[in-house]
Amino acid sequence: MAEAGPRHVLLVGGFDPHPPRHVHRAMRRTLRERPAGRPALHLGPLQPVDAGRADWTLNGPSGRPAVRFSLLAWDDCVRPAWVAGPGRALRDAAFVYPALLRQGVLGRIRRLARPAHAMAVLPLALGLGGPLGGVALAAGGAALAGAGAAPLLAAAAAGGLGGAVLAHTLGRRLHADWLLRLYGHTRAQALGRTPALEARIEAWATALIEAAEALAAATPAGAPRGELLLVGHSTGSLLAVSALARALRRAPGLGRQGPALAMLSLGHCTPILAELPEASAFRAELATLRACAALDWLDVSAPTDWAGFPRSGPWYGEDGPMRRRQVSPQFHKALTPAAYARLLKDRQALHLQYLRSPERADGYDPFELFAGPHPLAERLRWPSPWQPPA
Repeated sequence: MAEAGPRHVLLVGGFDPHPPRHVHRAMRRTLRERPAGRPALHLGPLQPVDAGRADWTLNGPSGRPAVRFSLLAWDDCVRPAWVAGPGRALRDAAFVYPALLRQGVLGRIRRLARPAHAMAVLPLALGLGGPLGGVALAAGGAALAGAGAAPLLAAAAAGGLGGAVLAHTLGRRLHADWLLRLYGHTRAQALGRTPALEARIEAWATALIEAAEALAAATPAGAPRGELLLVGHSTGSLLAVSALARALRRAPGLGRQGPALAMLSLGHCTPILAELPEASAFRAELATLRACAALDWLDVSAPTDWAGFPRSGPWYGEDGPMRRRQVSPQFHKALTPAAYARLLKDRQALHLQYLRSPERADGYDPFELFAGPHPLAERLRWPSPWQPPA
């Protein structure tokens, strides 16, 4: 089996306001939980580069070069959209739902993934159903009791307020507020209203080109070919697509000369942007990747992940010479039955499991993909990309 030379992994995380040090700590914690039978990996110290990037190393078994790891950060772009409260929720709902309903976006998402559609309409269902249900129950009870007009109105108002409080509490538990902010931010991105994020993506495109050049310079003649691996988790996969497409437009030789070029998406949610009529630039970026004969793309998406699209490829088309494959992480095989049962009760934890160590040595392991000895192009041909065939 082919082995990779030096590797540089660049990760774009999801819609999360936490800074790079939080991601670094979480990665160090999950590496301590790697099961026996998997090579031990150690994290180097955090090295901030600029507002949009922080570096560290993944050090593995002796004889393998350390993997250079870069977090392509956008937490500072997320935080302005993270403001909570009823006023912000109402503004986001008014910005998102009339357009999605008018344009038929929610219907198209439903055809692609019914669980993701249920999550998309959850904030709307809670926002309307809680107050209206409270009003109906309270007013109906008061009417049955023979209350007059004034008590009936008072009961309706109290019921509406109670329903709104209950819906808000339930929404926080189900992360509906996070979903509403995410859809609002994604639509703003499609409309070109996120200039700071656009500048950040351009900077990442430059970083990708520079990383490829550095890997080429660091690979001795006759040594195994290096690998540039771009990873996108959740909505980070959308931004990774844009950064790589822009890098390819500026440096068409990426992947043909120098290190191999690979893309890994984890729990992708491409349709929430690609299905928006205003997102023509993003759809063109996806086409740029599909047209790249030097690119290998692996998508890992779980059918149990309601935030993802496990039966719809993130590349959004089957044309072009790009090599591609979509697989399930089969979390039930990576965890003990008790741990998997707990995971199914926490949808946010399930969506983060793509970046966590398994409990079983033969289960899905993101760090095998990040730091294992074999390139992604080789792994695309294996039955299980994180487990070398016997």
